[in-house]
Amino acid sequence: MDIRFHCLYINFVNYIIHFDIASLVIVSIILAVLVFYKHFPTHNSRVFLLLTASTLTGVLFNLLSIYVNQYYALKAPLLTNMVNIIHIASVNMIPVFYYYFLLSMTHTNSEIPSVIKHILVGTVLYVLLSTISSPWSHWTMYNDETGVYHHGTGMAVLYIIAGFYVILGLIHCYKFKKRIKTASITCVLFYSVALVAAIFFQYFNPNCLVIGFAVSVSLLVCFLTLKNPLSYIHKSTETYNKAAFTEFLNVSVYSRKPVSLIFFQLDNFNSLKIQIGTTHAYKLITDYLKHINTSCENKYLFHIADNTYGFFCESGDVSNGKARILSEISKTPFYVNFSEEIAKTLAYHIKLSIYKIENLNIFKALKDKHKFLLTDEIVDILKFAVSHIKPPEPSSIVALDYTLFNQFYEKKAITHTVQDAIQNESFEVFLQPIYSTIKKRFIGAESLIRLKGSDGNYIPPAEFIPESERNGDILLIGDIALKKTCEFILETNMLDFGIETVNINLSVLQLFQENIVDHLLDIIYSYKLPKDIFRFEITESLATEDEINFGLMLNSLTKKGVMFALDDYGTGFSNTARLMSYPFFEIKFDKSLIDLACKDEQNMICLKHLVNMANEKGMITLAEGIEDEISACSLKEIGCNLIQGFYYAKPMNIADFKEFIKKNNNRTFA
Repeated sequence: MDIRFHCLYINFVNYIIHFDIASLVIVSIILAVLVFYKHFPTHNSRVFLLLTASTLTGVLFNLLSIYVNQYYALKAPLLTNMVNIIHIASVNMIPVFYYYFLLSMTHTNSEIPSVIKHILVGTVLYVLLSTISSPWSHWTMYNDETGVYHHGTGMAVLYIIAGFYVILGLIHCYKFKKRIKTASITCVLFYSVALVAAIFFQYFNPNCLVIGFAVSVSLLVCFLTLKNPLSYIHKSTETYNKAAFTEFLNVSVYSRKPVSLIFFQLDNFNSLKIQIGTTHAYKLITDYLKHINTSCENKYLFHIADNTYGFFCESGDVSNGKARILSEISKTPFYVNFSEEIAKTLAYHIKLSIYKIENLNIFKALKDKHKFLLTDEIVDILKFAVSHIKPPEPSSIVALDYTLFNQFYEKKAITHTVQDAIQNESFEVFLQPIYSTIKKRFIGAESLIRLKGSDGNYIPPAEFIPESERNGDILLIGDIALKKTCEFILETNMLDFGIETVNINLSVLQLFQENIVDHLLDIIYSYKLPKDIFRFEITESLATEDEINFGLMLNSLTKKGVMFALDDYGTGFSNTARLMSYPFFEIKFDKSLIDLACKDEQNMICLKHLVNMANEKGMITLAEGIEDEISACSLKEIGCNLIQGFYYAKPMNIADFKEFIKKNNNRTFA
């Protein structure tokens, strides 16, 4: 493709070169920024650099060829031929490199099909050979004996090749649109439309050199939207961001030389933001990350997600050494000065959870139907590791291998099962009877959510409830649990058999939803059940997360007639003030606290005082997790009102619960 696009020959004096000069300035600035500014050297970035360099060369030598052909065609034919060859070759490389750039957006170098590689190499060889031989073969271009510049028949072939790669680029973007960002597709369309429009314009105005300008403006748009070095920077901590990480990950997974990934989570960063303020916390972490990078002799440190960072390095001794350095760094306080005006250095201990994947080749198996690496899925796996796998002790290093995949996909399968169960409302509820030591019969029950896996076995709630709370599914699960509980109550007629109350768990997300009471009561009233039979259980850990707002919310809801129970009391930093200050109707002592009391007389005395205080305040006291007669008798002796546990009954489905209540309603336990 010849930027001048004239059919036979044109007097060079008549050329309008302003557009080419503008192109030269634009592309020079882009190239200078790419070379001298801190940029991320991925395969895609290198191809873009190649495309930019080819464009700059084409524009520069287009201007030179105008001058040389005008004044030196006869005086220095060798120089003229060299300038023309470089000009034609560089310009006609642009569509090839452009298509290669699009390929590098979706493929690593190893993922590009060999057929495509052969076509690209063949095109480059054709352009070079046909251009280099043209001064003598007159195939593409030549100067006649009078020095006048001409196009040969081969120039039409170059235009066809250019059009072929533009069309191929559009097809490629359409085929892999799910892997290409919207901004990338927009750039491709802009390039294609601008180039075609420029070709047509220059065809009718051959003395106006606009094709190079169209290409350079397209490059500028692409640079600003896709290849701007700043787009790879995580500004808050001056590290490379997730986009840079995924590009480097693509290359590292397929590297012939084994590459390790060492990543870590800043465990106490959120608490540091509260302690010293967000601005100072980011200053502290930015300096700390620079310290890590320098100490580990890394070029690149990446922000992977949330408070998780990492770097790539050689496997073996190098990765082991860097992991040890990181571990040592985490053991010592970090000193920082927040103000240049005040010579005061403060020390902070930053807690790290450190992980290492020795060889990233283990991720080769993670491909989609097009055999592309699922980089987003790998990032999800790393996030899963950080949230679910904790180091056995501070500063220790967790080595991750293929077992991580199994854990991740098991959790992912459970998440899909949960979402299907939400859509189909296929959750079940089991009720566990609660025994009254005063009335000496079963007067209540706790509703417990149950979910069957694809294998027909029940998934433990601990495996899906925490994740559901993290992703927000718990809101819908809570509604389904309440509906299923209401259906359970009606189907078993339990109120007619002496069951007076039913406890049901309430999550933190539910509690802080707007109009939560009206929402819960609407569900209860839709089944024509009285609200007074329900006790909504809130865990002690929830009560300690945001005590001020929690207290305000609890008092507001209690005034509307909703009764709450404090669940798992004794698992956190329990204190009497919290127990006494909130309007709980019922307090449930956790199994761990009960077990300690039943094993030690002094602990039992402490538990007795807690029970007495709660009873005197008018609270109902309930001990959960009771599994033997001795524990049950001990709890009755210290005044515990209600007892729940396997000693009396396990959680049951509708049929079993109905049968149990009929048989055991009047039964007296020891």
